[in-house]
Amino acid sequence: MRFAVVINKLLPLSGNSNVFGISQKTSIDFSLIFLANLINNATNFVANIIVARVFRHEVFGLFSVAVNIAMTTATFSEFGMNLTMVRLYKLYEKDSTKSQAVIIWNLWFKIGIGLILLCSGLIFGRPLSLLLTKSTDQTLLVTAALLTGGVFGFWSYLKAFFQAFNLFSKIATSTFLYAVLRLVFLLAFAIDPSLLNAAALFLGIYLIPISTVVLWNFYKHRDKFHLSGISRNDVWGMSGKIMTYSKWVALSMVAFILIQRSMVFIAAAYTDLGKVAILSAGLLFTGVFSLINDSVRQILFPKIAKLSLSEIAEYKKRLLIILPFYIILSSIVIALLSLLMYLSL
Repeated sequence: MRFAVVINKLLPLSGNSNVFGISQKTSIDFSLIFLANLINNATNFVANIIVARVFRHEVFGLFSVAVNIAMTTATFSEFGMNLTMVRLYKLYEKDSTKSQAVIIWNLWFKIGIGLILLCSGLIFGRPLSLLLTKSTDQTLLVTAALLTGGVFGFWSYLKAFFQAFNLFSKIATSTFLYAVLRLVFLLAFAIDPSLLNAAALFLGIYLIPISTVVLWNFYKHRDKFHLSGISRNDVWGMSGKIMTYSKWVALSMVAFILIQRSMVFIAAAYTDLGKVAILSAGLLFTGVFSLINDSVRQILFPKIAKLSLSEIAEYKKRLLIILPFYIILSSIVIALLSLLMYLSL
């Protein structure tokens, strides 16, 4: 398949094709993840367009504020730890104590951040609602959004966990389940939309589906998370290495998400929900670019994590080869998205 050819050009070639080449299994894994991401992103796109067109701009504005809170706090919840986990697990794969300690440390981190976000929602939900929605009536919505950010942290942890163990089909299955649950709620909303509000929409499209997927995965794979024989000293002993690697990843991720999401928060604080709705509807289309990127990254990163500095330099050279094609393709996609945005909104 053509996608496999592109990935093969990106991967440094070596004599061991099982590591750096594209096998049939890798092609299947990529296809499954891409298809699952496509269905999930399409579901999210359709859901947002329906909300934007069917409901008042106040409802979509409130819904958008909640979504942006959740996505921003999810980035802080991740804090670069998931890429770090995959990187260090692959680096210490032959040392079971260190590799398992990395996985446990990240899980502890997610639990800690999740509790902080829950407490933040309970304590600051009311003032944040007043700041971003000009009313305290949306305290429950803001609290749910902060909690959702913590749940998404566990979701990203699960994906990184499956990456570390090369269980790519699990990522695809979970993503597909997430999309199906969202569709179920959309159908339920379509049957009786009269009682809907921003909080119900957010809970049905985001918090309840992703929470269900996370709980289902932790239960189904509970044997894999029972990592016995690792002491607390072993786990804390990896703290320095984890933070050294993750801080730069976290800085870039947080900076990137704040550049985009801060526009919505500024609009919410200084304008009205109508302008927030318009801005959020436009930003919705930018998510298309993450579709292929996320699919490729989930397959490639566990392989690239093992590379030496010289191999990484060679990998960068290969990236430059496809850069012109990427720019051309991106320009075409931007033009098509502009037309689609005009027609749909």
